[in-house]
Amino acid sequence: MENTKQSLIAKIVRKGIITPYEAIYLQYLNRKHMQEQELDVEKWENIYIAAENVSELFSQPDLKNILAFQSLNDATLYDSYRWAANYMTKLDTHTGDIGYRAIALLNELRLMRSENAMLITRNLRESKAIEGTLFEFTAYSQTYGKVITFEESIALFTESLSLLLMSIDNILTLNYYLKTMVEQEEFNCLRFLRMILSEERQTTKDEEDPLNVTQLFYKQLVDPIIETNHEKFIEFMKREFSSFSITLDDTFQEGSLLYVRKSLPEITVGIDDAKKEKDVLEQV
Repeated sequence: MENTKQSLIAKIVRKGIITPYEAIYLQYLNRKHMQEQELDVEKWENIYIAAENVSELFSQPDLKNILAFQSLNDATLYDSYRWAANYMTKLDTHTGDIGYRAIALLNELRLMRSENAMLITRNLRESKAIEGTLFEFTAYSQTYGKVITFEESIALFTESLSLLLMSIDNILTLNYYLKTMVEQEEFNCLRFLRMILSEERQTTKDEEDPLNVTQLFYKQLVDPIIETNHEKFIEFMKREFSSFSITLDDTFQEGSLLYVRKSLPEITVGIDDAKKEKDVLEQV
């Protein structure tokens, strides 16, 4: 990536021709460069002096020159890239609410399961009748501020996980259009999915434990949700791009779906790191 960045900057210096994709990619590199410097600023004793030392990869006049495309086709293509990048960022930002809610519900499911088990144990010890099932067990939900059953809690968790999977599909599809410009580890949506899947990681060899809520519902939901949502989101993109007079390639839907399906199994990699990420987020 560093070589690519330097190559693009060199093009600007010698007034080389920047393509629409290079223009949006260079802005992405600039934003990432600024974010990295902002992290360094936090280490300074005087943040005001530090802020003055935060530099951009290129100046605003240079940016105007970059975006002054000579042809209408280049200008409209750049507009489509800009829309995809902005919408992708917006979607990924909003996955935080979905991710935190899913994790909270998952913790409530675990707590309800534990409380129900303790109630059964106590009733057996006291020779009392065991009434109702786990799915009928009720408890107060801090997430929703009311008493709900275990079955209702599962439905709410399933809804949150479904929304997260749809968001992931949308975000990765946009990233595919942007030629996988953003590295996957930068996406909040994938970080939250890793954390959710790590919540009930198996400690035994029995991977089909029916009480492993995350693994059970993830396996049941992921394929049908991605398949249904992907087609709808492609239609949405086509409608949006019609305003730019941009037509998606005939192979885009198949290629983007393959990219999404290939990316999802890789989410389970680094599960232990996901647990560390969750601990850090809880301390914020």
